[in-house]
Amino acid sequence: MPKRRNHRKTRKAQLSPPPPESSRSSVANSETTSVVSDMSEWPFEENTAYEDILKDLYDGMAEKRSSSRMASLKKLVKLLKAKVFAEDLEATLETFTYSINNCIRGRDSKETVVACNALGLAAWNMGLEDVTNVLYETFEKTLTVYANDHTKNGAVRGAAIRTLAVLCFIAVDEKQTTLNLVATAQSMLKSTDVSVLEGASSALSLLCSTLGTNYLATTLFPELGPSLLKLLDCKEVEVKENAGHTIGLLCESATLESDNLDEKQEEDIEDEMDKLAEKLSELQSVSSKSQHRKDKARIRAGFREILRTAEDGSAPKENVTVKSTTIRINGWAKTIQYGEARRWLGIGIQEHLKRNPLLSAIFKYELQDLSRDEERASREDKIYQSKINVRAQKSKTRKNRARKTEALTRTDEDD
Repeated sequence: MPKRRNHRKTRKAQLSPPPPESSRSSVANSETTSVVSDMSEWPFEENTAYEDILKDLYDGMAEKRSSSRMASLKKLVKLLKAKVFAEDLEATLETFTYSINNCIRGRDSKETVVACNALGLAAWNMGLEDVTNVLYETFEKTLTVYANDHTKNGAVRGAAIRTLAVLCFIAVDEKQTTLNLVATAQSMLKSTDVSVLEGASSALSLLCSTLGTNYLATTLFPELGPSLLKLLDCKEVEVKENAGHTIGLLCESATLESDNLDEKQEEDIEDEMDKLAEKLSELQSVSSKSQHRKDKARIRAGFREILRTAEDGSAPKENVTVKSTTIRINGWAKTIQYGEARRWLGIGIQEHLKRNPLLSAIFKYELQDLSRDEERASREDKIYQSKINVRAQKSKTRKNRARKTEALTRTDEDD
């Protein structure tokens, strides 16, 4: 007997209006691990207004099917990585928070992770505006609960603390709020779940980069030193890198504050420095067959930088060139912040460096009017492509003539 087909059509769930301001403060999001989107296939039609794209995505995020919501979330993540459109996001802020909340409260932990990733990317996109502070106040309670809930999936907990740290980094200036999050991330380092360790170590590194050198050297160095040294033995490359960068920041702070330390503080820091130098020397010679060659090289290079900081106080320096602008990344704090921006924005980092005022404020460079440069580059690219096409056509013509000549020669020989 043939199976009966289900002719019922899936009806779109009606998007009810966002909750009032009084109730929105208790609504919250959950998490974000690094979700890497393939930018090679652009999922939107050319010359479509961002506002129209966002409306379609919000409608998709209100669907009853989890797969439909996930598809819209992934498109939103791709859009937020590739483009800078703070004004359009601000204009649809209430619908954005309401839609993200719907996805966070879904039963699928993967959906929660991607929703939090979209939330963090929205913060990078909107920057230092007041609306980013609204995002923090709206989602802070839920993200904190998710991060501390041991019954939650490890990826959800790691994503929650990582997203919360980014919102705090961009929107919050209060030191006590930052310290509370540092304590939360520090407590999560006791976990054995790699996903939790990834999120917690990343959050801890970013939050510490905003604190003063005196507090880092005198208070956090003795507290965090033992935990961070243990993380250097973790098999996960990202966890090792996050821990190493935080250690480098602490060592740099201790060097800068060396004249302001009392005897006991100086002794405590020297003990930690000795342990660190011994551990780093040991790890530089360790080889693991399970690690990729590029990962090994990256880890060893990072360890060398940290060891130099511990021995003579030197800090890493890097220059990033965007068009005709050179961005200088000096010191461990800026190195950590730039690394975190790259993890979040992926291959969209170049576009954001060119157009995002938040990155301009963090790394202290001026945004330039790139419209003329891009127009000239596009024109030059067309000329270059046309030259390539001409050379290819000439080569094809020569080959065709050679084939015809060879065919005629064979015909004459056969006759």
